[in-house]
Amino acid sequence: RVEHKNFSQWDVSQNEIGYYQPYGNGFVRFFARQMTSDVSKGLLKNKDFEVNQLEGHYGYANDTLALDIKALLDHRFSKTTIGAQVRSTYQFSRYISFIGQLSKNMKAVSSKNMLMFGKKDAVTASVMLSPTRREVISAQISYQKYKSIFGDHIANNLSLSIRAQEAIFYNDPSWVAYAQYVYEKADRSKHPLRHLERYLASGRPINGNSFIAKEYQQFMIGQRFSHGITGVPGVTATYPSYWLDTAIGYNFIQDEVVFDIGAGIGMPVFGNDELYMSTLWQSADKTGERNLNLSLGYYLTF
Repeated sequence: RVEHKNFSQWDVSQNEIGYYQPYGNGFVRFFARQMTSDVSKGLLKNKDFEVNQLEGHYGYANDTLALDIKALLDHRFSKTTIGAQVRSTYQFSRYISFIGQLSKNMKAVSSKNMLMFGKKDAVTASVMLSPTRREVISAQISYQKYKSIFGDHIANNLSLSIRAQEAIFYNDPSWVAYAQYVYEKADRSKHPLRHLERYLASGRPINGNSFIAKEYQQFMIGQRFSHGITGVPGVTATYPSYWLDTAIGYNFIQDEVVFDIGAGIGMPVFGNDELYMSTLWQSADKTGERNLNLSLGYYLTF
């Protein structure tokens, strides 16, 4: 699979090539990706921004247990780091599932500066309740520790979320209505990020305020209509595959109404393949800025 993604608001582009191989009750995936950015804006000036990553992903699932393991090799600014993530889902019964996840030195995307210069360690736990085939209620709590690629402490962040969804149509195509509440509170470092400052040599002080919002609180209601799973090899559906996700909400911190619109479509070109594209527009992301993401990809099954 090859994919190009553009984070237009952040002037960041990502190119990725991947390989997917299912077997038995599991699969393996390998990705090689590169990110570049317009260096004329933000903290990084007069220096090239280029990130090269290799990622491996192993997944396994049976009737009650699912296990996902990721390993990440990241090289940027002449620094190489190794990250890992383990996620486990256990289904106690048809009605209750528990998910636990541990992350170390994984990518962080809460802002452009965090994407370019940051990484995170995280502990996440969530529970999912399915009273009927149509309703799903989930709650999640996560604690993240953000640091720079050079090891400077940026912030500690606590995140809470609750989501409820109702399947209006649960067959294919599916139609789901949902409501979601998210709250995040960050304890940002007030101390200068000395190692990052030394690398950038800009002469300006840099601390955690440049990387993550102090507080974020938002409630959203929306709907998602979909047919198949766009851009995922191995998933069979009559073409075209597509999805449309729209939501309206309220950001309590910014005191404003916000909108999200996302859509995607995929079509075969030769037969055992798919050319797909997707987009996501947000009137305000977590930093309060408008955001537009565009993706174009192609995969071939053989």
